[in-house]
Parts: sequence; C-alpha cells; structure tokens
Amino acid sequence: ITLTESSATLEILFQFMHNQPQPIATIAVISFSSLVALVSAVEKYQVHAAKEACRNRLREFIPHQPLKVLHIATIHRYTSLMDEAAPYTLGLPLKDIQSTLNANTFIAWV
Repeated sequence: ITLTESSATLEILFQFMHNQPQPIATIAVISFSSLVALVSAVEKYQVHAAKEACRNRLREFIPHQPLKVLHIATIHRYTSLMDEAAPYTLGLPLKDIQSTLNANTFIAWV
C-alpha cells in the first residue's frame, strides 16, 4: 500500500491511534506546513482523537497566518476556526483573499 503522506506526518498520526499518551507536545512545536499536512491526514483517515489537538494548534497560527488558517478551516469545515480567523483577514488585500478562498467562502466572507 502506498500512502501519500510523509513519514513524519504518519508518525504523528499513528501516535494518536495507539494506546499511549497523546502527542500533544509534538503538535505544539510542529511548523505550520507540517500541521497542515497532519490536519489533512487526520481528516482523510478520520482520526478523531487528533482533531481537537490539531484545531487548537491551528488556532495559535491565526494572528500570523489568518488567511491560511481560514482556508484550512474552510476545507475541513472547522466553523469555529473560520469565525475566529475571518476578522484577522479584513486588512489583507482582496486579491489575496479571492485567490485563496473558494467562491462560496469568498462570497460569505464579503
């Protein structure tokens, strides 16, 4: 079986699936790009034990990466994160927002 996720992403993901302490400390220090990959894997494989930890870590990136967090939250229907990130995007260039968000989200954002 070939998996599309990196070994680093799968290693963290599998930690949530084993009977051991949750890898919250690992998530607390991973980069934004690694977190995005992990969130995608968590949603793809429906690893419910990891969802809240991922949402909490995404929340920490809102002040610095609001549009990217809004985009990820939209993809995975994390409505509370969408609501939290949206106000941080108000000062961003409209063309950046339009090119990042899908049409339905952009209309709702406007």
